[in-house]
Amino acid sequence: MIVTRELTEKEARALTAKIRKSIDDLIPLIAEAFHGAADKALGYESWQAYCDAELHGIRVPFESRDQRRAAVIDLRKSGMSHRSIGFALGVSDTTVCVDLAATASKKAVALPERVIGLNRKRYAATGQGNRYNLEPEPEPEPEASCTVVYAEVIPTPFEWYRDKLSEYIEEIHRQHNLTSEQAIALAEVGNAMDKFVATAT
Repeated sequence: MIVTRELTEKEARALTAKIRKSIDDLIPLIAEAFHGAADKALGYESWQAYCDAELHGIRVPFESRDQRRAAVIDLRKSGMSHRSIGFALGVSDTTVCVDLAATASKKAVALPERVIGLNRKRYAATGQGNRYNLEPEPEPEPEASCTVVYAEVIPTPFEWYRDKLSEYIEEIHRQHNLTSEQAIALAEVGNAMDKFVATAT
């Protein structure tokens, strides 16, 4: 059962340790960590920062694309948004989008009509039959604090091109009713760009 309250620091640390040790139960544990705001309890500024620091190197070692897609569906069923799923699994939000489209359209998977964004606010899920969300997630609202200053992160030229490509791919999904084959082909383009940037930076 997924918690619906924020975790204490002790609970968040215990849960994170459990995630590190358990691969079989990793997906529901990730969902619990997200909905319980483990990132906030441990002092991280975002869910992405928590995933990069605590889950880096232990993300699910998927043996196949179908296995990854099943994990994406399970996390989406829990109410997690595209980007929150992507950060947890170590894949791009474009890959999450395509996995949902390809799987949900074939199996008519019923997904929640609302998702929880990175800012822990709820948003309506849109898409064919509300089965999957192809809309970009709204940007998180800035924290109401004047005591913390974050340095601006300037992307490299390759990262800039990757981000633009991701935006174009999302726009294609929003504007066109793609077949599963077309969605998979776009995902492969996005994944290839991710791998290129990873080796070039």
